[in-house]
Amino acid sequence: MIDNATQLQRMVGEKITKIKSIRDIEPLIKELDKAKSGFAELARKINDATPHFSIEPYLNSFILGTIKLPDSWPEQIRRYYGLSFEPSIEQVLLGIQSQLARVSEISLLAEKTLLSVRPENFGSLISVSSAMKNIGYEHNLAFTRSYNLLNKSLVEKELSFLSLPLEVTLLPPVEYFYNSRLLEAISASRELNETGVSLNLVLAKGARDELPYLLDSIALNLTDIWNGVKETPLTLNPAAFRHLSVSLRELLTVLNRIAPDEDIRNWSSLPEHCHNGKPTRRARLLYICRNINYSPFGDFIDKDNAAYLSLIDLLEKGTHSITCPFSLQQMEALMVRTESAIGFLIKTWQESKGN
Repeated sequence: MIDNATQLQRMVGEKITKIKSIRDIEPLIKELDKAKSGFAELARKINDATPHFSIEPYLNSFILGTIKLPDSWPEQIRRYYGLSFEPSIEQVLLGIQSQLARVSEISLLAEKTLLSVRPENFGSLISVSSAMKNIGYEHNLAFTRSYNLLNKSLVEKELSFLSLPLEVTLLPPVEYFYNSRLLEAISASRELNETGVSLNLVLAKGARDELPYLLDSIALNLTDIWNGVKETPLTLNPAAFRHLSVSLRELLTVLNRIAPDEDIRNWSSLPEHCHNGKPTRRARLLYICRNINYSPFGDFIDKDNAAYLSLIDLLEKGTHSITCPFSLQQMEALMVRTESAIGFLIKTWQESKGN
């Protein structure tokens, strides 16, 4: 008979299939230490913190009970790994540490992707004005700064990552990774290394498989829109891309579905949360993570959404030509970024609602 500890070990192993351990990617860390480029220098600051995402120094204190885990974490571990039993404190700690190792690796691989993205080549592979590129660059730089501040705060405030729900801990690095992939796709032509390819496939498949269920939990017509997007062949046709971008923007109305006007007004009366009688985009984003009581996370979700919209704007501006200015690789990167962005909003809303 397989005991509970062995079952959890197997479950954890399945969750991180094809994703290497931190020790395996130490050469990558050394390579990144030597690199200098626009986004990557800021990303390096982010990843200086990730090795400190560890509960190992506190293991004995947790086991002895001198440091208490939030009451919700054992149940979160049980649900996350699909366990049929209530995990022990040791098993909960194993699950947490495995999750933190994944956070660290995804951030490192995002940094690796950003090595080729610099101020002078940002958006160089698409045909848009310098002014539009500058706007996109600034939004994405603000997004990277926000991710930096989130990670820094989680490290500097002892064990503060435990204030985030387990499902939420992986959402910011995944968003950061796919945003980095899209930035690279519009700025510099380069192939992912083997580790990056594996991570890309694992995460993309997960996002693609679960998005229809997430959309279906909000509204049936959103699922229909997404099915239409998936069934539309990716072709080098400007009209086809304009149709695609309209559909992607329509999917973002999910934010209005999960943060409707009346709910925002009942939640906040602050004047900065309203403009011309309607809740602002930032107010909606803060509302959906209102019960994840961690302000750097709220800033991250706001900057993430702004960065994504700025990239949609950039790509739409490039469709006003006879020939399509985009490659299939860029369009695929946009699709995966969209899957990640919408999934991020819905999952955050679900976790906040459940708290």
